[in-house]
Amino acid sequence: MILEEAKQKVYQSPIVKYIKPEKIEKAFSKVYVYENEEEFLKVHGKSWTGGRLEGFNRNGISYIGPQATPHTIIHEVLHTLSSEFDKKGHRIVNGIMGKEGENFANSVNEGLTDYLACKISGEKPRNYRIGHEFFGKMDSSISQYYQDDEILYRIYLNHDDKSFKDFLNSGLGEKNGAHTIYENFLYFSSNEIEELTNRISKNVKKEIRKRPFRKIVQFLKGKWKGQGEILQLEEGSKQDFREQYKTEFDGTIDQAMQERITQTGKKVEKEKEI
Repeated sequence: MILEEAKQKVYQSPIVKYIKPEKIEKAFSKVYVYENEEEFLKVHGKSWTGGRLEGFNRNGISYIGPQATPHTIIHEVLHTLSSEFDKKGHRIVNGIMGKEGENFANSVNEGLTDYLACKISGEKPRNYRIGHEFFGKMDSSISQYYQDDEILYRIYLNHDDKSFKDFLNSGLGEKNGAHTIYENFLYFSSNEIEELTNRISKNVKKEIRKRPFRKIVQFLKGKWKGQGEILQLEEGSKQDFREQYKTEFDGTIDQAMQERITQTGKKVEKEKEI
């Protein structure tokens, strides 16, 4: 049965690291699978003109149609697991939509929901093209940015739209970069998504390469304790450091860094004596 198959795939996914088993079981207990298309559409209760309808979720209850696959169930259950509800059972927080009400926040959230559902189900995407293109090309960058391969699961299930928007703002180099994406998500072409994600990837790599230097600056500005410290740098950062100080030092980059830290420390100590 597709319901049991979907549940098994969820339990084999990173979802279990963030959601307790009892909450997963509760979400699956509210899944209703219909074998008759007419009965399914009747439950939907609205005139559907969007093509094939496989399932939908209302206030934590998942309704699954006869054309559904395990992926459909996982998609709808993810909506329940990533939401918060009031005492009356009404959804008040939904994934990464946030509470600001951007025009296409729901489309961004649906895109990430289906992207994660595909990763869990192993099925190829058949809906939410923009979401799959965007998150598929951005997955590696945001994982590197937060040094967490499962960051998309975490921000989605914890409805942490702030971390997601902070990443977008940093990646795009704009204070309101996230808002721009939320506002125009449905209008992006494949070329525009490619341009956006390439820009994000480029800026994220720059940011990551700067981080070791920020540690050095912090160390030198107020954390000198009378002894040097060799900081481990990625090869790209070491090259930047080597180019910057190549006229001052000989030897290895670690020796150069050690020497510079020691010299600066002695200078700080001397200033304190004065």
